[in-house]
Amino acid sequence: MNDRNMTVRRVKSGAMKASIYVSAVVVCILAAAIAIVVLVKGLPHITLQFLTEKPSLLTETIGILPNILNTLYIIFFTMVIVIPLGIGAAVYLNEYAKNKKLTGLIGLAAETLSGIPSIIYGLVGMLIFVQFCGFGTSLIAGAMTLVIMTLPTIMRTTEESLKAVPRSYREGALALGSGKWRMLRTVVLPSAVDGIITGVILAVRQWSVLRMERQIMLYRIEKLAPSQIREIYTGPAVRHFPDDERKPVAAIEKLLEDGMYIGLGMFEAGSSTDESEESQLMAYALFTKASDDYVLLDYYAVLEEYRSDGVGSIFIKEMDKYLDGVHGMLLETEDIDSAADEEEYNTRRRRNAFYRRNDVIMSDIMSEAAGVRYNIWYKPFTGDIPESDKLRNTLSDLYNVMFKRCEDADITWNIF
Repeated sequence: MNDRNMTVRRVKSGAMKASIYVSAVVVCILAAAIAIVVLVKGLPHITLQFLTEKPSLLTETIGILPNILNTLYIIFFTMVIVIPLGIGAAVYLNEYAKNKKLTGLIGLAAETLSGIPSIIYGLVGMLIFVQFCGFGTSLIAGAMTLVIMTLPTIMRTTEESLKAVPRSYREGALALGSGKWRMLRTVVLPSAVDGIITGVILAVRQWSVLRMERQIMLYRIEKLAPSQIREIYTGPAVRHFPDDERKPVAAIEKLLEDGMYIGLGMFEAGSSTDESEESQLMAYALFTKASDDYVLLDYYAVLEEYRSDGVGSIFIKEMDKYLDGVHGMLLETEDIDSAADEEEYNTRRRRNAFYRRNDVIMSDIMSEAAGVRYNIWYKPFTGDIPESDKLRNTLSDLYNVMFKRCEDADITWNIF
């Protein structure tokens, strides 16, 4: 019976070892395959130009230099604050504090904070440093957020490193007549420096995690009330569009009264619902509609403080979810070939590149209104792209609705 039990145990032990080895081999193969794919597809694109230039639509270059510099700046400011603070707190708790209950409570708090997801720190930083303290989206706001996030890590690793220094080192230094601070500065801290550096490296690693999670943009998109459209048209739109591109306010009022003008707004998630606070607005889109099937994008802009963060692309890709029953959107861009100078040419080229990146299709239709020639683009929300004749008729209906309300401006238009 004993021999039989021993045999069963050996079989179970062997099966367990085999399953562990097989699992380890599978994990290693998968990790190696992922690493190989990433390296094979990624390494050819990592060039000196990629590392030393900034992205530009004008020159059609891609680079990560701004990201590298921003990372270095924010890590530098964070470490300048958190290293002396974290090491000083650890030295006090381990060497000077007498109240063991207090030190135990602080240690528990530090352990708890170390386990909080870094995205939560990002939200706290946004609420406290960006909004409440008024730092905005600045380096100091990011650095202070990272200080809160990395302080527990540096405190705990430093404290454990100090505890690992043999007690005989302290006793020997004190026996030779050294004071406590001198003993800490010349004996204990140098002996614990390896652990302290490890803690700093771990803290810096946390920054890369927060950096990735920062890409999760918190926003909400909603339909604009007529009062909000009026406020945007007489406020931000005045800054974003020149006078000759803005229709008379009376025309917008007529369109609103007739139910032919609608708008979408992109707002910071979690911000106040007070519609009068312009600072909460990230981007807006105003549309003319002749029916419930199609809309014409009349004005589209991202507020200055949110540009270069992908807000415009997210907004244009998400807006179809908030335009119930609309099959597609038409929009106009000024003809590149009719640009007055090189600067205007580059601006129009950059705008066209933006729409192409966001799945907007340039049609073979052109129009002319108030002496300006436009290319007509189409973004389908549902179904296939309509025939050119259908798009022309739709655009004609939209122009009739829009320019009929601009009688005082006497705008002539043509589609070809």
